[in-house]
Amino acid sequence: MFRHHYDLFLDTIKRLYFGFHFNIKREQLYVPPIIPSPYDILKDVSNPIEPIEKFIATLPEDFRRNAKTEMYRSGRGWIDRGLREGKLIKFEHEGNIRLAPKLSSSAVGIDSSSNIFSVCCFDNYQGGIVYIDKYINIPKSKKKNEYKWQRLDTTNRNTLSKHLKLILNISCRGVFTINTNIINSTNKLTQNQLVGLIEGCFTGYETHPEQNGVLRTKIKNTFFDWCNEIPIHCDPDFQTLRPDKIVKILVQTLSKRKGIVQECTPIFATLESEKSTPIQLSDLIVGTINYKLRNMEDPPQPFKRLLFDNRKLSKKLRREYRWAKGYYWLR
Repeated sequence: MFRHHYDLFLDTIKRLYFGFHFNIKREQLYVPPIIPSPYDILKDVSNPIEPIEKFIATLPEDFRRNAKTEMYRSGRGWIDRGLREGKLIKFEHEGNIRLAPKLSSSAVGIDSSSNIFSVCCFDNYQGGIVYIDKYINIPKSKKKNEYKWQRLDTTNRNTLSKHLKLILNISCRGVFTINTNIINSTNKLTQNQLVGLIEGCFTGYETHPEQNGVLRTKIKNTFFDWCNEIPIHCDPDFQTLRPDKIVKILVQTLSKRKGIVQECTPIFATLESEKSTPIQLSDLIVGTINYKLRNMEDPPQPFKRLLFDNRKLSKKLRREYRWAKGYYWLR
């Protein structure tokens, strides 16, 4: 019985997330897409008015009765089981727990925008694309039928900026971003410069009261776990570094222990942007981060500042007044 109810629970979450039509008493109703909370399934629907309430009222009584205990049971409940089996994404939004179906496997998207270099660690990129399409109606570029920040008007850019936290919660485990004037319109970044930019986000500040060395190492190791042996998608944004080289540099630099590269497996995904959903979603996320920074939102919400160790920039770059700032977000 509980196996059937668990499957019904997962199916209900997925249907609510996508939105759907259903028939009741010879009437066809439409439930618009929502990111459901557990309460949506448990709330009283003795006098249903809205389509979602009428749908919940059609669910079997024994299912709703069991949901009151089985949904929240620690370790073995439906929510914890769905998370453990990789079928659900759980996050908090405006003080409430939200649940989204996990629609894709893990992937990483690397993208740049003006002075920005970002690494997006996805565990549900397809869920993010559904939100962008069905919830906030961001259009694709007509030229290549792909999502592209540069093709969006101000209204759509403002919409993405407003919804960035939700998009991240649905699609990402974490993101780290570097804002630096070493990256410019020529995008002639060298290998040593990229290594220094990545290392600078996670070294130094050993005794800082809010972001000490232990915390910074923990954040770095977390991103390494999310990038190692995971397909990494990267566009050819830099003239001097091929995408596969960038992927290798990223994973090897994150793997370092006491300055020594550890065993790791960088995996470069060869798909071009119009065929790569992670690249397209990264492009929108990174474009939004840059948009917020250009509008004097520093750090760009919902990101936290990742203190940058300037010792990782060469003396020559520092004499040229080159600078870098780091930011990170974790679900």
